Amino acid sequence: AAWELLTELDATAGDAVDAVLTHPFLRPWLVRRLARPGTPDDDLLPALAVVAAVLAGVDTVVEVPTRGDALVLPTLGRLTLAGERTATVRTVAGGLRVRAGSVERVFPLDGDAPARVGWQPVRRAPVVGAALAIEDVDPERNCYGQPVAPTLDEPAAVALGRTLARAWRVVHRDVPAHGAALDTGLRAVVPLAPNAGAPLRSATAREAFGAVAVTQTPDAEALAVLLVHEWQHGKLGALLDLYDLVDPTSTVLIPVAWRPDPRPVEGVLQGVYAHLAVAEVWHARAATDRPDARPAREHALRYRDWTRDAVDALLGSGALTDLGERFVRRMRHALEGLRADPD
Repeated sequence: AAWELLTELDATAGDAVDAVLTHPFLRPWLVRRLARPGTPDDDLLPALAVVAAVLAGVDTVVEVPTRGDALVLPTLGRLTLAGERTATVRTVAGGLRVRAGSVERVFPLDGDAPARVGWQPVRRAPVVGAALAIEDVDPERNCYGQPVAPTLDEPAAVALGRTLARAWRVVHRDVPAHGAALDTGLRAVVPLAPNAGAPLRSATAREAFGAVAVTQTPDAEALAVLLVHEWQHGKLGALLDLYDLVDPTSTVLIPVAWRPDPRPVEGVLQGVYAHLAVAEVWHARAATDRPDARPAREHALRYRDWTRDAVDALLGSGALTDLGERFVRRMRHALEGLRADPD
């Protein structure tokens, strides 16, 4: 039934289905499901059908399996349903009517509606020019190779949202082209679990295009750098899904300045693409009269030199495809704009 509903909605409300299918954490579920076929309670299609119906404004009824102790509706939220294996979900104007066992509850989806017991909506960061989710609900967000934070309480979510909004403005101030890239493609930020030994961390998951993970920080200037850095990884990962930039048979390892161990060619490619953008951020900051201009200049020169040396090593490695060589040469050309020491 869920597949049929999605098919019908695809024909009549394609934008709603597209929004569901481009949810960053759908692909991690698909990859995991293909590798290890799951049990019925791991079937995400009914939940996706509900979300698509909500976005399309279509009234429908879907039987949705729970995941653990919750009804999870990607991009919308999570409803705790302890002890229930399924829930009957009816989409109604402005909300959901959920029956689990003998209990029926109604949940408005209006962001200004009062909180309901057991319902944890996906919250949004108040960024200008984009719709950015603070994704601390979807169980598939745990795909970054490091612990993610549990669901944030309201003050923490509000604080992170405000810092993200400030960081977004910082990116547009320093590197407008990268700000436009964030506006266009970044849909979700996952909070990472705090770690006193590494307070500023970030990550990208190749399978979760459209999302990055960051630690919670009040420092918008630092967060802006992390967002630019990780979104470079996200974009390049998507490009590598479509095109071969590196000879897949290559076993070449390349020493790089930012790691103690030699790296495979694709790892170096990821590094230089991210570091080029970081160098551009610091270069822009160094060219101002702000108090941080001097340390920004040092960062700009470091990242520029790291990137230049690694780009030259890539071009001399013999491990790039023709398309990969063209891509890296474009990066080398972009570095020319950073040759002069920032004033």
